[in-house]
Amino acid sequence: MAILEFSQPPHRAIAGPYRFFSRFVLPRVGGLISGVPEAYSYLPESIQKFPGAEDLAQQMREAGFSSVDFERLMGGLVALHLGRK
Repeated sequence: MAILEFSQPPHRAIAGPYRFFSRFVLPRVGGLISGVPEAYSYLPESIQKFPGAEDLAQQMREAGFSSVDFERLMGGLVALHLGRK
């Protein structure tokens, strides 16, 4: 299985600006481009509630996946998780 997801950056230098961007910029830009602002208002909260990279990897192991690994991309803004069942 492969999961590519937005994640919470582990470094403070990236985490602060990213939180600002995801809360204020992303919903507005997404709404302007799509014409449906409500469609992007959930995204920042959804990203915050989603398990962090380490937690998701542990949940995958607990669900019976083997060879579980993840790689942070784009400074930790995105994580790619891999596992075998």
